Amino acid sequence: ELDEDSKNGDGFLASTSLAWENSAKKLEKYTDRFCLMRIGLVLGHGGGVIEKLDQIYSRGFGASLGSGQQGVSPIHIDDLVSQFIFLIEHKHAAGVFCGVCENPVSYRQFHEEICKAKKVNAPLSVPRIAIRTLMGEMADLVLQSQFIRPKKWRALGFQFEYKNISDILSNLYGDLVEPGAEFFVRQQWLPNKLDDVWRFFCDEKNLEAITPENLGFNVLRKDTDEIKAGTHIDYKLKIRGFNVGWKTLIKDWDPMRRFTDLQLKGPYK
Repeated sequence: ELDEDSKNGDGFLASTSLAWENSAKKLEKYTDRFCLMRIGLVLGHGGGVIEKLDQIYSRGFGASLGSGQQGVSPIHIDDLVSQFIFLIEHKHAAGVFCGVCENPVSYRQFHEEICKAKKVNAPLSVPRIAIRTLMGEMADLVLQSQFIRPKKWRALGFQFEYKNISDILSNLYGDLVEPGAEFFVRQQWLPNKLDDVWRFFCDEKNLEAITPENLGFNVLRKDTDEIKAGTHIDYKLKIRGFNVGWKTLIKDWDPMRRFTDLQLKGPYK
């Protein structure tokens, strides 16, 4: 297993990465805090590896590559973004960091988890020599082994949202994700204390406060005394003068961290 202190590897990818890092290190003398990110296999919607894998596995052509024992160190794109934000906000963080999740996997495990998540059967295995013939030096991308443990993140107290490949793929290919679905992602940063922000969202009437008055938005009922995982909330609002029913399910509830509000009925179903 490798971590931030491991020595450099050999081959095209390792030498290229080392050249990048040496160029970046020229900036060290201009700052009192220098952070360097070594990014693993980034998985997320909207392009990159997942887009390529979708094209392959959706046709049933996915396969374990080489021996299948080589290590893969993935990371969910949301966690990677959170890592960059963490480094910006925590002034005591410095040095080299690995942009990977907590648990690396073998390529065979990676392949099996994709098959399970996408509900496909792709039992093929492509031998190492065939990959070398087809890809040349680029074969290092899939044949070289990297079992990386990001030990510095744990020491700093960084919390991963997706700790392993199963967590990552469950999010990307969960029951709510339809093949070919489009995703719109937006983040809003608030200049408030976390306690105040969470307290606001713990009250289902917050939507009455932030919805324009002309929509006539009202909370009708919720089926638990306090909001928690499994709570159903009923609302009503007006769209072009017509009353519309709206029902939501609080799918996940992780206090002071995150929640998932699933629209079961209404304009945002």
